[in-house]
Amino acid sequence: MWKRKSIITISGKCSSCWAFAATAVLESQHAIHKHPPSAISLSEQQLIDCDRDTEDTGCGAGFPAVALSYAQKEGLINSIDYPYVGEGSEKCKAEGFNGTRVYADAVYSWTKKPSSDQLAEWIYRYGPVSAIYHDLQLTHL
Repeated sequence: MWKRKSIITISGKCSSCWAFAATAVLESQHAIHKHPPSAISLSEQQLIDCDRDTEDTGCGAGFPAVALSYAQKEGLINSIDYPYVGEGSEKCKAEGFNGTRVYADAVYSWTKKPSSDQLAEWIYRYGPVSAIYHDLQLTHL
């Protein structure tokens, strides 16, 4: 039902959850702090194609905090102008884009897992966060 209503995007074969997590945080922060509040949809595809100077590797994998650092420097454009296609491209189509960009103000990361109380306090003070869970145990089927 959600896919039919265009509320969610299926990432397909592209491991792009990191890009969706980063844009969701930035979109939520924008909606909360913009006066009057307004909804935007930022480009995950831009992160996949353009955020290559760091630990983010397009459809291979990535980290929301690293993607938000990219958004802090380069800004993200609207997903209408740079739509998600579910695969990476060698060409960054955001280069030379003259339209509006949304920038991350600040990027914070925890080096160790915060407690539930610490996380709740952070969300109360600063708003939405992104979390990644790494399962380091390998399983063979």
